[in-house]
Amino acid sequence: MPLIPLRPLMEAAEAHNYAQGAFNVNAVAQAKAVIEMHETFRSPAILQGADLANAFMGGRVDFANGTLEDKKKGARNIANAVKKYGESSPIPIVLHLDHGKDFDSCVAAIEGGYTSVMIDGSSLPLEQNIELTREVVKYAHARGVSVEGELGVLGGQEDHVFAATSTYTNPLDAVKFIQETEVDALAISYGTQHGANKGKNAKLRKEIPIAIKECINRLGIFCALVSHGSSTVPQYIVQEINGLGGDIQNAYGINVDELMAAIPCGIRKINVDTDIRLAVTRNMKELFAQRPELQKSPSIGGVYALLEEKKSAFDPRVFFPPIMDTVLTGTIPDDDVALLMSRVEAGVKEAVGSLIVNFGSYGKAPLVEQKSLEDMIAFYVPVEYGGVNRIAPVGEWGRYIVTQTQEALKQYEPSEAEFVQYFPEAHILGAVGALCENSPVQVGSQGVYRVNTAVGGNFGALTTNRPASIVKAMGCTSALIGHCEERNDKAGILAEAGVTDPAAVNRLLNQEVKLAVEQGLSVLYCIGEKSEEQDRWQEVLGEQLSTGLSGVDTSRVVIAYEPI
Repeated sequence: MPLIPLRPLMEAAEAHNYAQGAFNVNAVAQAKAVIEMHETFRSPAILQGADLANAFMGGRVDFANGTLEDKKKGARNIANAVKKYGESSPIPIVLHLDHGKDFDSCVAAIEGGYTSVMIDGSSLPLEQNIELTREVVKYAHARGVSVEGELGVLGGQEDHVFAATSTYTNPLDAVKFIQETEVDALAISYGTQHGANKGKNAKLRKEIPIAIKECINRLGIFCALVSHGSSTVPQYIVQEINGLGGDIQNAYGINVDELMAAIPCGIRKINVDTDIRLAVTRNMKELFAQRPELQKSPSIGGVYALLEEKKSAFDPRVFFPPIMDTVLTGTIPDDDVALLMSRVEAGVKEAVGSLIVNFGSYGKAPLVEQKSLEDMIAFYVPVEYGGVNRIAPVGEWGRYIVTQTQEALKQYEPSEAEFVQYFPEAHILGAVGALCENSPVQVGSQGVYRVNTAVGGNFGALTTNRPASIVKAMGCTSALIGHCEERNDKAGILAEAGVTDPAAVNRLLNQEVKLAVEQGLSVLYCIGEKSEEQDRWQEVLGEQLSTGLSGVDTSRVVIAYEPI
């Protein structure tokens, strides 16, 4: 299946209370291995290419000095590798940019084929971080691409990301950040660190994700929380590397039990890189120890030389330069390279497999909604592209509006005022689900269909033609009928059929009103004239009332005036 954005995976993880591992890759063989291991466990997959990984995959051996052009080329190479093995895969797969350095890096990744990007503005003051992230969101969402931001500073080093100390994420700042940027995911600082030296027995401050989730849930906002710097640094692998002549010191990760305990607290994406680096390095050193004749191989002997020269290193990119064509394209020129790549793949699978199980994503592939980039473009619909949503992500409108109003409206006595919020069908269930006990808010539907459910007739499918009985079953207590958009729509359809009788629209609306009242719904019935009808407004409104409410129990009807 085609690669999909991050958001649907995060929505599934949130709905089913598990976390999704996100694994960094720096070679075609690594991408292949990550996908195959997730397929084995029927798990969704997130493959990550870090900003400098794109430079490396662009052929830049000194990737720390990679240019934007290198990153563009590398993004295409990584995307091509993931698509090669992913587009025929039965599992949903996301290709995500890790630690985008700036706006241009994110654009390069999106243009190269990434379906999700992270912009790391965590080193900036809060307002500047918000501004930068918002610009990336604006660009990415218009293309259906998901966005992850970061708030708080993780200690340690990963590629160009370095901080001597950590700064924990302030939950109130996180809520402000999420609201003002509309990111799909947010990386937080709560006790993890980048790199292999996280310190012994690191403890995670789980109260931080708990507080953030509590706040955004109350606001009706979706945002997945992300745990960076979460490699477990298996000690047996470190010991094996050192036993094979390596020199890795003070390497400790986050205990997997700590990570698993963070999942119920709201962590939905867990980034892992170091574990893969360690397992691949161990496997390469082990191969040359078991097969000493390969140490002088014309094709892979240079890898061995670098392993011996750089004993404290464990980033495979340090050792890969002699086989860059294979790294970048997956081309296998001879048996020696084939054997080395098989060990690379085995190392990746070793590191990834157990974490899929620990994080709980195994078997979850069927739970992820298959949304394409085109689907997500329609989902985001930003204001500047014709949308009207300014308050919350579109999928959260109903929930957000109800939660933001019902407490304040409790100050009014029910005898003083009645509060009904009329939603499009797509938002009714979210709005109903957000109603608190004894809420002063009633949820209404923007219209009902003029034919009710019946055996052998309209069977009640939840389509844009909403039978009154179905609207009631969804939790609505009222229906909005005759609003200007509905009147114009019906008039347009009738005109196409050659019907010009202005009373025809009122007769159709009358059927809707009757069925709504019969089902026990109250009705807000809208009347209004067009600008060209203002000189005879009394006649127009009189016809709308007399025909539209003919035979109706008007005790359940409230009249609203809305010019057409």
